[in-house]
Amino acid sequence: MKGKIFVFSATGNSKYLALKIGERAELETVSVNKSLLDNEEEYNFEGEKIGFVFPVYAWGCPSVMERFVASLKFKGKPSYVFAVANCGDSMGNTLTDFEKLLKTKSLELDFGDFFVMPNNYLPLSDVDSKELENEKLQKADEKLSVTIGKIMNNEKGINQPAGIFNFLLSGAVHKGFNKTSANGYKKLHINSNCVGCGLCAIVCPLINITMKDGKPKWGENCISCMGCINWCPQKAIDYGKKTEKRGRYHNPNISINELLE
Repeated sequence: MKGKIFVFSATGNSKYLALKIGERAELETVSVNKSLLDNEEEYNFEGEKIGFVFPVYAWGCPSVMERFVASLKFKGKPSYVFAVANCGDSMGNTLTDFEKLLKTKSLELDFGDFFVMPNNYLPLSDVDSKELENEKLQKADEKLSVTIGKIMNNEKGINQPAGIFNFLLSGAVHKGFNKTSANGYKKLHINSNCVGCGLCAIVCPLINITMKDGKPKWGENCISCMGCINWCPQKAIDYGKKTEKRGRYHNPNISINELLE
């Protein structure tokens, strides 16, 4: 392997992108989920190609990835650093803000790109229609080949759409989301469809769900990633009342095992 890709993924979109990039570019995919949040391992980046792949949460980087980068221990200088973000619609200043975060660790972002993927944040809006979902996935695959080529060729530049409100969306709005999303556990609850399969506890990236008397119980370590809601095979989990009549989505090309690896 020629380097590493650190990926955070709750519903599979980011994991799909990371696995595809890793396969072609010969990079090891390292999950930031679960135990790696408190990982004490020190990585050797000397001469390696290093990547970060993550979803956009309210026009910014997920707090999980922010904490991971802040606590990242490594030695050596990488030969190339890239970041790939994905969003349901718009991303604000996610990549340039992530660039600033990397600089606090003396890492320079050489290349950044983004992908529009199917929507999965149910408290805000319903999932995309099946037609739009398939269209987004197809366009992502087409663009992925180009992006992978750029990464393999060590191309430089950050591909981030301009927007006059980006500074506000990725600033105050994103910070506000991080504060409120931490209380998402208060709104998550099960309905009568729950059969106690425990899949929600398995996919929770922060190990924040435990099974008690055959039913899930949420702890306080939540980031409102929507993993538990979207992976539930019985559509038995809701976020307040907003999601009761809305669909569910997880990347159709990623299995539970692949998500957890």
